[in-house]
Order: sequence, then structure tokens, then C-alpha cells
Amino acid sequence: MTVRFSATLEGKPAEWTEAIGRNLATAVTEGMVEAWEKGLKTDLRSQVNAVVQSKAMRGGGTMLGNAVRARVYPKVYGTVSPRSSAEVYATYSAGDILQVLSQGATIVPKAGKALAIPTAAVPRLAQNQRMTPRQVEARTGKRLTFIPGKGRGGRRIFPAAMGALAVVGPEPAAGKGKRRRGRKPQGRLKVMFWLIRQAVMPKKISPEQIAQGWADRLPALVQAAAARLTGNQT
Repeated sequence: MTVRFSATLEGKPAEWTEAIGRNLATAVTEGMVEAWEKGLKTDLRSQVNAVVQSKAMRGGGTMLGNAVRARVYPKVYGTVSPRSSAEVYATYSAGDILQVLSQGATIVPKAGKALAIPTAAVPRLAQNQRMTPRQVEARTGKRLTFIPGKGRGGRRIFPAAMGALAVVGPEPAAGKGKRRRGRKPQGRLKVMFWLIRQAVMPKKISPEQIAQGWADRLPALVQAAAARLTGNQT
């Protein structure tokens, strides 16, 4: 004896497939919005702001982080697609800065032979930036003196620099106002700038790692969106 079961579909199959397709398109689009616009963009902004606001970057604001934007396609509001896509980008010139933060960079002098790295003795401007050598000379009224990185016999004086720019002040009196015998007045040196040939800026942010993390979560986000649309819990 053979048992047979039969079933008959009632209604309009075209409407079912249309509804399924619409729900699929909505779920994919919502998943992309959740992953890229709310997830990746927010995490990348937080990472950029953490770097910019660090002590090493002199406690900057959130402007650079807020330059990170996200766009989900189709761009028309209310439009959904099962082939929805997204991109995260930076506005205006912030893209160049973010590229340096994400890849690192080697900084070389634009003109001249060395970079002048200010020490803590260099005054700051109103924008919280250190003065340049010319600005220091204009402020103090004294010319900066070049101190070579190597002394007599090739002995290196500054292990990590090719030289320094310093302000020469008066030599303090020895004893009771008498000059030490056999010595010429040298003056006191205050190093204002270290001179180096180049500076290497390491990678500060990891956008690829953050993007991969959200890409791995995308299927679950699409599935969760589909469950909300159909009223099912997965």
C-alpha cells in the first residue's frame, strides 16, 4: 500500500514571489546600512578621533574623524535592492591625512637638508603649534646657532640627530664673579630644534581590519533584518 500526500497552492504565486523579493531587497539594504553606515563608519571615526585626541597629536578635536562618511546604494531614500552596496570615504582633503594614518609615511625635508624638530623649549603659537626656526629668531632677536652632530674625531654628540639649532646665552659667572683661568667664555646653549634627515610616521589606524570585521558580520545582520520583516526570530 502506498500513501500519497497532495497539496494545492491557493492565491497568486506572483504576489508571493514579489513579496519575498521585496523582503530580500529590504533585508540586504538594511544589513548594509547597519554594517557600513552605522558600524564601520562609527568605529572608524572613533579610531581616528582617539588618535587625533591623543597626547602625541596634541589633543586635537573631532573634525578629522567626522570627515569619515558612508554611503549606501541605491542612494534614493526608500529604495532597496538585493544588490545593495556601500562605501566609506573621507571628505575633501581629509582623505590624504587618513591615508597617512592608515599606511604610515616617511617625511623628508621639502627644501634644505634636514627637518627641524622643535624641543619643549620652543614657544607655541596661538594655534598651539610650535614656532619655526625663523619665528624663534624673530621672537628672541637672536640667531640660532648650528651645533654639528659630530665633534672632533668624528665622535657623535647627538646619537639620533645630525645636529641641532640652539640659542646661545651668557655664561654664568664662576666663583665670585671671576672667570676661570685658561677658558674662553662659551655661553650656555639651549637646544631649540633637533635636525634630522627624515621622520618615519608609523601606521596609526586599521580601516581594513575594521571593514573585514563588519563584512564578516554582514550575513548575520541581513538574516536579522529578514527575521524582523517576516516576524520570525532566528
